[in-house]
Amino acid sequence: MSTRSSASQTARLLALLAVDPAAERPIRHGRWAPFLAAALASDDCKLSSHAARTHLNLLSARAARSGGTRPPTCDPDHWTVMCLGAGLNER
Repeated sequence: MSTRSSASQTARLLALLAVDPAAERPIRHGRWAPFLAAALASDDCKLSSHAARTHLNLLSARAARSGGTRPPTCDPDHWTVMCLGAGLNER
C-alpha cells in the first residue's frame, strides 16, 4: 500500500470515528490535528475529501452533544475549513 493510499485510508477512518461525539476531543486536540490540516490542503482529492468529511462529522457530533440542531460557527483559531468555504484557515 502506498503512502498516499495509507493517508487516505487513515483520513477515511477518522471521518467514520468523528461521527461519535466522544471522539471529537481526541481527534481535534490529539496528534490527528496536524495530519488533518495537511490532508485538507493536499492536492489528492480523495485525501482532502476524507479530511473535509472528518471536519463536518466533528461539527455535527459537537452540535449533537450540545443539543443543537446545526453545527456551531467555525473557530478561527482552529485547523478546520472556514465556514463560508472561502479556503483553508492558514494559522
